[in-house]
Amino acid sequence: KSEMAAVLHFPLEGERQHVGNNWLDAQLVARNLPALTNDPEFGDADPVIVDSANGVWIRKDLAPEIAPPYLDLLAIHYDAGLYLAQFREQPDVERKGINAWVSERTNDLIPELLPAGVITTDTTMVLVNAMYLKAPWLDPFDAMLTADAPFTALDGTTVDVPMMHSGELEAGYAEGAGWQALAVPMRGEALELVVILPDDFKAFEAGLDAATLEGVFASLASTIVDAKLPRFELEAQLELTQELRELGMNAPFDDSRSFDDILTQLGVITAVVHQTVIKVDEKGTEAAAATGIVVGETSVPEPGATIVVDRPFVLAIRDQPSDTLLFLGRVLTP
Repeated sequence: KSEMAAVLHFPLEGERQHVGNNWLDAQLVARNLPALTNDPEFGDADPVIVDSANGVWIRKDLAPEIAPPYLDLLAIHYDAGLYLAQFREQPDVERKGINAWVSERTNDLIPELLPAGVITTDTTMVLVNAMYLKAPWLDPFDAMLTADAPFTALDGTTVDVPMMHSGELEAGYAEGAGWQALAVPMRGEALELVVILPDDFKAFEAGLDAATLEGVFASLASTIVDAKLPRFELEAQLELTQELRELGMNAPFDDSRSFDDILTQLGVITAVVHQTVIKVDEKGTEAAAATGIVVGETSVPEPGATIVVDRPFVLAIRDQPSDTLLFLGRVLTP
């Protein structure tokens, strides 16, 4: 428990951590907005969808032995119950069923979270978290202004990419020593896409930590921006066991007693898989992420700033009221 709390930077002690997660989930649910048609103030508007789901699958014969406090914690704070699974008899059938569950909850952006072979006859439990976000911009980019423009990669080569353009975008903007940042608000103005454009991407990324990121966010101020931003799609597929070990989380992978408070026969973590998909275009942002843990055995003012995102950049999707980072990544070439 202490290793997991240290590596994952849990800010709260004991039960308060679960209460905090539950509160955050409720905050994100509140960001959902219905579609509008002929609204007198806003006209037509696409919905804002923010959906997070948790699922736990347990080997069927072990279910009666799970500690009741763990079941209570799942139900009260994570809105999750148990799915009974026949891992021993048909592991790949169960893998496909879990993947279908994830696909449904990510609008098919992540159709296969768990690769073949990750669930075996020795698997005892699988925990999955899935998140889906789709939101239009507060002020959409005009698709008629999108045109091919050069984007310079890390090695100095250039490639033409579809570059969106908004000459009068009201958005968060900041600049510091060697970087510019743009925060494009989504409908409702709680969610935003933050782009950080360094002069020297490699040096900036090497020094990027929580304090730097928080400093960028804190310096953003509403400005009229002449902004050029590429359309892009990102997809990442990661297996995180080695990274978690290097950060200091070893007991959950090695010590078979780690999860005795849930079930004495549960075993150790055998895989941690993660996928993320992000799509950005003139209308808005669509993003999905899923993690699977396998256990086994009016008057228009002149622009005040200009930003042309024509080289590698850092991106973040952020819930501003709760100061919660939902997605973080980098674009080396759109």
